[in-house]
Amino acid sequence: MNAPARTIRRSSLPATAGSQLPAQLRPFISALTEIIETGEGNRGDSLDRKLTVRDLIASGAFKLRDGWRPGNPGGLVPVPDVPDRAIPPAPGGFQGVGGFGMVTLIWNDPRVRYRNHSLTNIYRSEKDNFGQATLISRDTGMIYTDTLRMDAVDPDNPKKALGYYYWISWVSTSGIEGPPNSAAGTYIEPLLDTTYLLELIGKALDDTELSKILAESLDLGRYDTAFDDLQARVETARLLTSAEALLRDDQDVVIKRRVDTLEVSVQKNISASIGRLEEVMASDRQAIARTVETLQAGIDENASSLVEERTARTTNEQSVVQFLTALNARMDNGEAAVLSLSSAVTDQFEAASQQLVLMKTQFDDMSASYINDRKVITTQFEAVSSEITAVKASFEGQAAAVQQTLSVHGDALNGLSAQATLKLDVNGYVGGIGAYNNGRVIDVAILADNFWIASPKKAGQDNSVIKPFAIVDDEVWINSARIRTASIQSGQLGPISIGKLYSLEGQPITTVSGRLIADALDTDSLVAVLARINTAYIDAAQIKVAAIRNAHIADANIDTLKLKGESVTIPRSYSRPELVTGGNLAGVQFDAPEAMYVLVMFSTLPSYIIVNSSEVTAHLVLKANDVTLVNQATTTNSSLGMSYSTSALVKVNAGANQFVASVGSSNNMVGYKASSITVLGVLR
Repeated sequence: MNAPARTIRRSSLPATAGSQLPAQLRPFISALTEIIETGEGNRGDSLDRKLTVRDLIASGAFKLRDGWRPGNPGGLVPVPDVPDRAIPPAPGGFQGVGGFGMVTLIWNDPRVRYRNHSLTNIYRSEKDNFGQATLISRDTGMIYTDTLRMDAVDPDNPKKALGYYYWISWVSTSGIEGPPNSAAGTYIEPLLDTTYLLELIGKALDDTELSKILAESLDLGRYDTAFDDLQARVETARLLTSAEALLRDDQDVVIKRRVDTLEVSVQKNISASIGRLEEVMASDRQAIARTVETLQAGIDENASSLVEERTARTTNEQSVVQFLTALNARMDNGEAAVLSLSSAVTDQFEAASQQLVLMKTQFDDMSASYINDRKVITTQFEAVSSEITAVKASFEGQAAAVQQTLSVHGDALNGLSAQATLKLDVNGYVGGIGAYNNGRVIDVAILADNFWIASPKKAGQDNSVIKPFAIVDDEVWINSARIRTASIQSGQLGPISIGKLYSLEGQPITTVSGRLIADALDTDSLVAVLARINTAYIDAAQIKVAAIRNAHIADANIDTLKLKGESVTIPRSYSRPELVTGGNLAGVQFDAPEAMYVLVMFSTLPSYIIVNSSEVTAHLVLKANDVTLVNQATTTNSSLGMSYSTSALVKVNAGANQFVASVGSSNNMVGYKASSITVLGVLR
């Protein structure tokens, strides 16, 4: 039967205002408080603390039997004595978890199964074969950490660490080893070094199609070439030039043409004209129908024009229809143009449609342009549809551009794919966002120095300056996050609020209020920034700030101790019980933490007089760092009824200080015993 759930209980009475209690109740309340706090162990001898059912269960000597109703425990029953076993049983509860560069193994308490337990053997192997396993360690507890390399990679998967199969067996106090926990090993792999994984993932992402597309500088020069080619075609059309050049060496040529023009001019520098060309041609190879219309007006070098050319052409191999429109305006040092070309082409292998719009303005060294290029192409094996929109501004050899690309592609070899990118290019420094889908993997990438997410609802508010998520200088910042599962290689934690924590067995290790249960802590070294401990038995700890109600410290080594409102006395002493006839009787070294005053005290007891004499004169000498502090003469008689003693107050420097005391008498007639020297330093 499981132990009852832990509850928070009060171990002392709340404070009462004694002056407000009736006089006849005060003795009763005082006695009641003493009884309760003595029973809880908060007052008096801890042996008088009362024993609870929970204490009996925790001791392992008793357990709760099953009750009549499910979920309701019955009364206490003794736990049967654990027997000694000639051969230890197979261990139970063996499991493990991988960490960064280590594997942590845990198992059930062997002493619950047999009493004469000594230690646990831990075995490891690369193969699931206990016969090939190697004994790697022995442990007296129920947890073991196997330290492994963080760069040992599984040869079949570079994103996984090289794991091992583990077994354990128990050994009795007689040195007899029992069977392993299982014939099959427990496979556990550690976590790889995060830096290695980041580099591995980064290289893989750099090789993706999307990464290559985003990193490429924008090739807007091809649109400048397209603009120049269309302008040359417009200039030819403006002259109402016939398309007879397309006939080449055709036979049986028939051409009909009609040209209409309307022109005016004034003073030879001002003119306007409208022209129209209509022509049809046929031969043994092709048929062509074409119209050209022009509108032109100019004054000196300033001019404006509109040109439209429509062409339909069919040959034995291809059918083409095109519509070209050009608007041009020029004034002094400024030019503006709008060119558009729409075309549809089919042949025996391909069908293609395109709509290209080019807009460009220029004034001296400044220029700006807009491009929109739409294409649809289909063949027997491939289908492509794309749209590219770009804007560009340049001056004095520098350029900035933004390009948006939407495309879908499908072919018999590679299947289907879709791509969308938005790129920004300033003098070759490229960034942007893109998405790519090949039907198996969807990649979304952002190429930027800084990236953040903010809520439009908080725009203009005082707390809008804090972004919920940001990446700045290759570092991720998150204001608030809920993380279900995390693997953190290293980190720094400030104040944290703990919810429910569970052990590997699924048992809670926190109380209802979210506090850690002390029984669930197993650590060789504990570092605490702030701790409040009722009772502590600590082998080794580094504690920055601690409020300790009750502590038992077997052996303390304290560098600096400060008591609020009180002083700390640092004693150093030396005693010499044997009999000495003179010379240095006692000495001590005092290590001062800082410059301070110390009190030096020396005493010794005369033992006997070698030569019968009524009086003996002795000299007491006390030195600090070879400097004489006291040199006094003392006279005594053969009765030896009093001791020699002296003291001095002296200022010492920080560090080691040597104190030596000596006594000498004439002809060494007196012996001395029970000599002692004591140095007291006081710190506040």
